[in-house]
Amino acid sequence: MSKKWSIFDAMGVVYEVGDDVRELLVPFIQRQNKRMSQLLVEKAYIEASLGEISSKDFWNRLGLGDHYPEIETLYLNYFLKIDPEFVPIAQKFKKKLLFGVAFQRCEGMVPLFEI
Repeated sequence: MSKKWSIFDAMGVVYEVGDDVRELLVPFIQRQNKRMSQLLVEKAYIEASLGEISSKDFWNRLGLGDHYPEIETLYLNYFLKIDPEFVPIAQKFKKKLLFGVAFQRCEGMVPLFEI
């Protein structure tokens, strides 16, 4: 029997926050670089999410390139938290469904975690 796909929106469904850029990324970056504005973070984020700049260029633009890739790993591993209400749902259906996570401005699915 072949499995069917179930696609979930990432922010506010799989992850606890609804807007990871404003709620997590901007405060995280501003703790590291107090002079960085929300507008510049959002602009760099959009460029990176569209594939216009690399991940390293993203962190360079935010004044944190000297800490790359560790700064990215720190952010991704410690600040994005899976919504605990999502886990039992995913576990219930994992034998019948393949899961994908949809991100805004994302053209492909990337396996981010295993349930």
